[in-house]
Amino acid sequence: MTIFLDRNAPTWVQILKYTFFGFVSAFVMFGIILVLKLIFPSYVDCEIWDRETLALHTNIFNTLGFVPSCLVSYYTNKLFVFAPGKHNAWLEFLMFAAICSVSYVGGCIGSSWVVQSFHAPSLVGNIAFGFSSAVINYVCRKFFIFKN
Repeated sequence: MTIFLDRNAPTWVQILKYTFFGFVSAFVMFGIILVLKLIFPSYVDCEIWDRETLALHTNIFNTLGFVPSCLVSYYTNKLFVFAPGKHNAWLEFLMFAAICSVSYVGGCIGSSWVVQSFHAPSLVGNIAFGFSSAVINYVCRKFFIFKN
């Protein structure tokens, strides 16, 4: 059990912890998106909006959920997953936020593509956003931010 508390754990343990805390961050993001969809249901109604507008609304909701999710992700990764990197705390956070921004753009591109190309509902676009963001984030965090 102590292997799961060690930030210098083997890569497979880091991936398990990263996945767990990724679900925590995703829960924050999708929780906010769900609340927004409950408050503003017409903004993601496929019957009202054309594909481009629906994709835009999906990305607005993704943005509002992604910002707090990024903060949760930073602190859980810093405290439980990765060993501290060689950067000071502010630079580390700025790099982390930059990587979040890159993954956000990649996620929005993936989300818009799925919604527009396949006429998928916004939920499928949200899932595409989360998946593409997670892949980009793990690689960049592991090898650029928290690398010793």
